[in-house]
Amino acid sequence: IKNIIKKYKRLDKIQWNICKTSLKLEEGMPHTHGRIIYLSELFFNLSKTKQINTLIHEKIHVYQRMYRDKTYKLYKSLGFKRHNFKSKMIRSNPDNDKYVYSYKGKLFYKKYKKLPKSLYDTYTLNKDIFNDKNYKQTEHPNEIFASTLPELMMKNKMKDKKLIEYFN
Repeated sequence: IKNIIKKYKRLDKIQWNICKTSLKLEEGMPHTHGRIIYLSELFFNLSKTKQINTLIHEKIHVYQRMYRDKTYKLYKSLGFKRHNFKSKMIRSNPDNDKYVYSYKGKLFYKKYKKLPKSLYDTYTLNKDIFNDKNYKQTEHPNEIFASTLPELMMKNKMKDKKLIEYFN
């Protein structure tokens, strides 16, 4: 991992703080709180490539939290707008900030289905605004970037100067 992220100086300098957790916390999904990355036993069953991708993904969330102003400026420059929109149906995600975002004039967020039984009983509102993008997760800009950038970093294909400067 060190060889992959070393060119992104600020990201590379962040100390690794990892806590193994149970499937009860966030239903076993990897996530962060503060500067700590939480991984359940599910993580340890992944392929090495998926483990590396997940670790970089979660470290990007730590970075996003540490550099909130810089992160928001990046999002704003890319056309994202934040809103103080509240709803009980918005799926809370510890890796996201407290805002709901819009893109191309449409709000987007992870919304619970009727009578949810799990954190997975959700869908992304207005997901279609990203049809022209190759995004894996579209609930929030934090997830868009944390799910898209690790693969680019791993394949040494991150060429966007704005994104490279963001991490340096």
